[in-house]
Amino acid sequence: MNLETTSIEEITSHFGEYVDLAIQFGTKLLIAVVILIAGLWLASKFTKSFRKIMIAREIDSSLISFLSSLVGVILKLLVVIIVLATVGIEMTSIVAILGAASLAIGMALSGTLQNFAGGVVILLLARSRVKPSTAARLASVATKVICSGSPPLKS
Repeated sequence: MNLETTSIEEITSHFGEYVDLAIQFGTKLLIAVVILIAGLWLASKFTKSFRKIMIAREIDSSLISFLSSLVGVILKLLVVIIVLATVGIEMTSIVAILGAASLAIGMALSGTLQNFAGGVVILLLARSRVKPSTAARLASVATKVICSGSPPLKS
């Protein structure tokens, strides 16, 4: 038999299988693209509404920026994970790697993250605003306490 004839016959015999696989993967890919577009749109809408709710509740502007960015990144990451699962990529190992990496980063930065979380809690719970004159008096008292090592005496 001729080598060229055999390869053409094999290609034509497997052509139907290739078309079926292309159609099956193409539909998965099309569904994944639709999920990606819709998911990113919904994530941005949710992030904007989350920002508006925080602005309406008069939360500190730096905290609004941080929390809305955090919510947006988490939602976009979830959309990407859903899209990858839709295409057919196994997510078990990827989620395990993400979990291990976040645990390692969290343990490495534990002191810093505690301080950061404390600052976020203070910004969330600090509803009353301090006048500049009151803040200056509190700063001077704190400076006296730190410098002398003892609390100021009441007269």
